[in-house]
Amino acid sequence: MENFNKNSLKAAVKAYGSLHSDGKTDAEVKAALKADEKVYTDEQIDSIYDAIVAPSAGSGKFKVVEGKSFRDKDDFSKEYSEDSDISGLSQERIDHLISIGYVEEA
Repeated sequence: MENFNKNSLKAAVKAYGSLHSDGKTDAEVKAALKADEKVYTDEQIDSIYDAIVAPSAGSGKFKVVEGKSFRDKDDFSKEYSEDSDISGLSQERIDHLISIGYVEEA
């Protein structure tokens, strides 16, 4: 892809992040990226995959996306929304919520 930038990376992570969360191997995720109509280079595929598996490389602080909410997977009475403190969630849970578009870096 010729004009690969931060927004392209975010879009690709959003589109393909769930594959990793669903238990696909790195080879399967990269194969799906390789087959994309945008024709990512190998370097871009590696960047996208790295962002999928290590989304917390930034500030380490996360928030619920505006207009979204979700329930605690162990206690359905607890709901997380825009103003909720999600610091107690596991990194694995945060990674999954990022991949499906419910949480973003603060």
